[in-house]
Amino acid sequence: MNSRAFTMLEMLVAMAATLILVIFLNQIFQSLQAATSMGKGVSVIVQNARTVGPQLTNNRSGDAAKMVGPLQGGFLVVINYVANPPTRPIRLTSESEQPVAAPLRSDQVMWVRDVTTEPIAPNSAYSFNSQSPAAHSRVWFGHGLRTQPDGSDPPLPSGATVPLLGHAGPNQFATDWVLARQELFLDGSLPDPRVVGDGRTYALGANAGATVSYQVNPTGAGPLLLYRGLTDLASTDLAELTGAGGVLVSPSKAAYANIYAYTFAQHRLRINPQPISYESWRIAQKHPVFADRCVSFAVQFAGDYDGVEGLDVDSNNATRWYDLNNLPPGGFAVGFTAGDEPVNQSPLPAAYQANGDRAFVFRNGNPADAKWPMLLRLQYRLIDARGRINGEDGLPGKLFEQVIPVAE
Repeated sequence: MNSRAFTMLEMLVAMAATLILVIFLNQIFQSLQAATSMGKGVSVIVQNARTVGPQLTNNRSGDAAKMVGPLQGGFLVVINYVANPPTRPIRLTSESEQPVAAPLRSDQVMWVRDVTTEPIAPNSAYSFNSQSPAAHSRVWFGHGLRTQPDGSDPPLPSGATVPLLGHAGPNQFATDWVLARQELFLDGSLPDPRVVGDGRTYALGANAGATVSYQVNPTGAGPLLLYRGLTDLASTDLAELTGAGGVLVSPSKAAYANIYAYTFAQHRLRINPQPISYESWRIAQKHPVFADRCVSFAVQFAGDYDGVEGLDVDSNNATRWYDLNNLPPGGFAVGFTAGDEPVNQSPLPAAYQANGDRAFVFRNGNPADAKWPMLLRLQYRLIDARGRINGEDGLPGKLFEQVIPVAE
């Protein structure tokens, strides 16, 4: 039987064919791996989105359903803010070579709701049994500022006075940003001190002698202020906050200052998604975490402001949405300012411009004077950890939207 060895040419051809096959299979594997990774990313995004919608829109117990309107002493605040103006570029991830070109909104919205739950805020250092007689709570949505694992602030960059989204540390990249929700129970039965003046002094509630009332600041980082997020109890009630009887018969700077103090335009709410231990104040900082990897959060409103009866519409008969880029006609609402009198559609005073560009403050009282909107539109963009998923518009993150009716 005759036999012969492979020639060098045949060996080279076989090796080349094998190499081509390996490369082909590797490309298929990488494509499958990328598709699986993208699929997981989309799954996480959808899961996060599902936590936001029901909290807002549940017909029976959602925040919108329980909103307190102007006749019942409620108030509504919308703050618009662009987190990445040209002077402060922000990258999407640590791997991004260029900053995000599109505006990344970091708005806030706040209103009062009827209480249907109990606070999680502690009444002792290691207890979470926090029953409260509060009838109302202040609900706030916006980006939280992630702390270091021990609950303290990241080091400030040179020249900075307050920590901001985009600063080095746990908030540096947009994919690290967290959408937060804080429900602050307005409990006038708690001891003083309470929110006063511009709100930068804050009653942290709980029992006066308990560790959690913070006679010594557990974070070791400055005074005990609302934005630290150490509790969800405030020692004031709605009537005291907004004026006698809960109705602002004539708007005053002091009353608006008290309302505005419950936002976070000067100092962003601190949150800690991964506390190092389980003292109750650390859990209080974790509690507001609402949706991870929220690269943008925008709030707009719609109502009857153009002198034509009914909801304002544009030339295409579509709802006209108002915000800092599309201001409604004057006289619709009173914005808080640092001057002697409130002014309409106010840009924020310098002290509050760290986390806000423009504020819309809707007071309580007669709806004809208060000029509340009819609708709120909340748009939020959620993204995967690696920042690879874009929306249909090509911008980072998948866009979700909730349109909610406003209480009358």
